[in-house]
Amino acid sequence: MGLADPQHPPSGAPDFSAAEPDSPRARFRRHLRATGSDVPRLREHLLRAVPQIDTDREARLAVEEIVSHLGALLGFSPSRDETEDADIWTSPTGVTLVVRVMGGLGVPARLQALTQARDRRLAGSGEPARKLSALGVVCGSRIDWRQIEDAVAVRRALDSVRLVSVDALLALSVLREDHVLAHPDAVVLLRPQDARADALIELMAARGQGREEEPVDRAGDGAWWIK
Repeated sequence: MGLADPQHPPSGAPDFSAAEPDSPRARFRRHLRATGSDVPRLREHLLRAVPQIDTDREARLAVEEIVSHLGALLGFSPSRDETEDADIWTSPTGVTLVVRVMGGLGVPARLQALTQARDRRLAGSGEPARKLSALGVVCGSRIDWRQIEDAVAVRRALDSVRLVSVDALLALSVLREDHVLAHPDAVVLLRPQDARADALIELMAARGQGREEEPVDRAGDGAWWIK
């Protein structure tokens, strides 16, 4: 995989260069545009940031930016909605995903806020309900998936919520980069019938259709990403 020209971001990549403030987040966005589709390098960034996501605001911002970049690599057009603390991923297929990054702690309690963000988007945009989903990207190495999935199952209001681990999102990006999947396939995989998207993604990766990814669970150093 070659590095993308920072002056020409990959298709669908969020380009905030016009009138972009010289903030740590803006500098990191420019770095990600230069990194392009180098998924192993993005994985290394996540290995350093994810263990700090629940305790360090800068690490959380870094993970949010990397997840947004992965969405662009998958063929979505991401934009940031600061009022909802979420990304809006729009697809050429007509599907829209309201995406929030979640640390491994307290995910069930945050699911209601995610579905409410999706409902407000639905009310304000006029998009068909069947084309608008909420996607929680769950980060961490000690995640109680049974508790999370049970929380979704018992709350009918969470029917529109789908979940994916950041590891599976990385694996999906590899499959997309290797041309194993087209963009519409990625959309389908991120909107599974069940609450969690990981199972089918992991199955495809395990069949040798993509390079194996390491779990995102190693700690890193401080505010590395703003330097």
